[in-house]
Amino acid sequence: MRRALIVTALTAVGVGLLFHYQPGGGPGTATSVPPDEGAARDGTYTGTLESEVYGRVQVRIVVEEGRLVDISTVSLVGDSPHSQELNQHAAPILRSETLRAQSARIDAVTGATYTSDAYIESLGTALDRAER
Repeated sequence: MRRALIVTALTAVGVGLLFHYQPGGGPGTATSVPPDEGAARDGTYTGTLESEVYGRVQVRIVVEEGRLVDISTVSLVGDSPHSQELNQHAAPILRSETLRAQSARIDAVTGATYTSDAYIESLGTALDRAER
């Protein structure tokens, strides 16, 4: 009986902690790297052309004052109408998430995993070039 009481109490505490958990450290917590830590040099940098199962992706970034201010797709080619439709859906989401994160540490777009992975790879090489 005593064990059951202890287990119940610990379970209640655990559930209570889960309800108060806030991913990312809570509201107002920055999740991106500040510009002065590993800051990129100002300029325009193009990532590698990445081939994926259904096409090719290449991105270009613009850095000003050590921050990403623009990202465009140099190449976003789908091998089929369906792939092209997915790419057109995924590109603005990936761009927005990258500008928010100020890094290549972003999630893939659901339904466009291959495109997302290739975008992130190309973005990573562009960022590497900016940091040299």
